[in-house]
Amino acid sequence: MDVNAHVDLDGDLQLPLSGAYESSNSYCTCEAGTASIHTVSLTAFADHLDVKFSDNVVLSGPALDVASWYVTNPGPALGRDVVVTAITSVVGDTVTLAVSPQTLNANYRLHLPLLGITSPTFGVFTGLYSLDWLGVPTIVNIQMLKVIDTHTVHVIFGVAVDETDASDPLNYSVDNGLTIVSATKITDFWYELKNKPRQVDGQTYNFTATNIGAK
Repeated sequence: MDVNAHVDLDGDLQLPLSGAYESSNSYCTCEAGTASIHTVSLTAFADHLDVKFSDNVVLSGPALDVASWYVTNPGPALGRDVVVTAITSVVGDTVTLAVSPQTLNANYRLHLPLLGITSPTFGVFTGLYSLDWLGVPTIVNIQMLKVIDTHTVHVIFGVAVDETDASDPLNYSVDNGLTIVSATKITDFWYELKNKPRQVDGQTYNFTATNIGAK
């Protein structure tokens, strides 16, 4: 994906956050079995999961503990570890869980709490207690570009980025005769770029970053 910005000498640029990415490949093991209330679907987004049940649900006790909702990576397509970081909302039949970054198309399995999920209509939830999905990519966006001097620009990403990708000067381009010749990590989010020749005072440059994935 490309993230584009304009660089003005002696100026900073704030870019809006990118929108969510919804997986078209997400799926779940969703047979009702003998459960009085059961899971219907799991939809994965870049930063959260929506778990949909067959009826409105209420969480209590263990189900309110974020540690009771956890993710494993059973393969065969392995990826980075994913952690449920928060239960962000329970609205009607849908529980929304904030999650850490996923790996695209890796196999993930969400494990649900054994206790504490109930339906006002059907009573206690009795299964299924695991739902599978395919990982979706984390959206990489630029939050700020800061011109330090005529040969230096700092780029700050909205998420931690892969060091190999972000340290490759070939993944950055600037118009009007500038070339990025080096990219040095300051933090997981922040990189210092060197350009040649010098920037021209008052000139506007179009800056593009490509092929940079989340860490």
